[in-house]
Formats: sequence, structure tokens, C-alpha cells
Amino acid sequence: HIFDPYVFFKTTYDLLKPGGHLLLTTLNGLGFDIQLLWEKTKSINPPHHLNFFNPRSIALLIERSGFEIVDISTPGKLDWDIVEGVIKRNQTDVGRFWQMFAEQATSKCKEDLQQWISDNKLSSHMRVLAKKREN
Repeated sequence: HIFDPYVFFKTTYDLLKPGGHLLLTTLNGLGFDIQLLWEKTKSINPPHHLNFFNPRSIALLIERSGFEIVDISTPGKLDWDIVEGVIKRNQTDVGRFWQMFAEQATSKCKEDLQQWISDNKLSSHMRVLAKKREN
């Protein structure tokens, strides 16, 4: 939602006291449902999302602004649910494997997939915690 993220992060850094924290959430452009659904994803909704980051790109930008990265995670819980909903509504072809997975995989298998997506920073929901250096 920000036209110039570097200016935003630099301004935020300047406003914080030493040791202050910045917590934000944003889309992970490398996230599972975004990558699988691509132009059919509802996550990409111009003009609301002007920039797309991934864990590495946002870390580089925030560190360039002076912050120290405390944590970057993708704690998403809905990536598979989003894809499965699109498959069940017949809105796009995501390939035979994912079609079969949606139809035949157990709930446990789907939960394990979602956990794997989250653990490997592949969810499209990304959370970033950064800290202003103490000097």
C-alpha cells in the first residue's frame, strides 16, 4: 500500500527511539497460493498492493533503512484453503496433482502441507519484526 517503501522504513526508523520495534505484515510474493494461482489470485488487487516482497527482499530493504531484523516468518494458515476453494469452484486449472490433492487428500495431509508451507516461509502472509539499533 506504500508508494516508496524505503522512505517509509527510513522515516519510521528515524521516529523510533533506540531499541524501538517495528512490526508489520505484508504479502509474500513468493507465497504458495500466489505462485500457484498467479493471475487468478485475489491477493493481487491493484491499486491496493503496489509492491510485492519476499522474505529476502524485505530483509534487504529494512536493513538498508538501518533496522536489525529480529524475525521474518510466514505464519499463514489459509494458503491451502485458498487454493482448494479456487479448485472446488472450478475457477482455474492448477494441474492434475493439486486437483487430485484437493479431492483425495486427508484433512491431516492438508494440515501437514499448510504447516510445511508456513515452516518454509512459503505462505503468502508474511510477518516482520525489526528493531532500531541501540547505537
